[in-house]
Amino acid sequence: LIIPCGYRSPQEQAAKWRQGRTTSEIQSAIATLRSSGKPYIAELIRKAGPQTGPRVTNALPFQSAHQYKVGADMAPLINGKPAWAPYVNEDDPAIIALWKAYGDIAISCGLAWGGLWRKPDKPHVEHLLFEKNMRALYGIAVKGHLTDAQVIERLHPKEV
Repeated sequence: LIIPCGYRSPQEQAAKWRQGRTTSEIQSAIATLRSSGKPYIAELIRKAGPQTGPRVTNALPFQSAHQYKVGADMAPLINGKPAWAPYVNEDDPAIIALWKAYGDIAISCGLAWGGLWRKPDKPHVEHLLFEKNMRALYGIAVKGHLTDAQVIERLHPKEV
């Protein structure tokens, strides 16, 4: 396994969030953050400056498990390279099976696996309670991939 990302600072998260977004999207988000009483986050986004590359996250600063040290991105290696494009064909049945095995191991360890999300993020794993806690703190579903009942079921599975 390779672990390209564990902890991510608020500044790094702002830069990741800006990546792949248009100037108008960024300006709109900054204005919304300022008007909703979050000028610090707006300033982090502004200071991150232009970023190149594809969109990689929807999480603003302080919405990512990486910033709370309860999330990581990892990938299986094939011939010394991560099992994602452009190094491998992600539609290859063997690669699909490899990622499923990775996800199964993460889940068996009590982690939430990003490969199950509506917008899959196969390398990402995080503590299962992160989303539940964010929802309780902020009144929002950060990712919306698990209900409270699903979190409880995964933490306390029924014995077979």
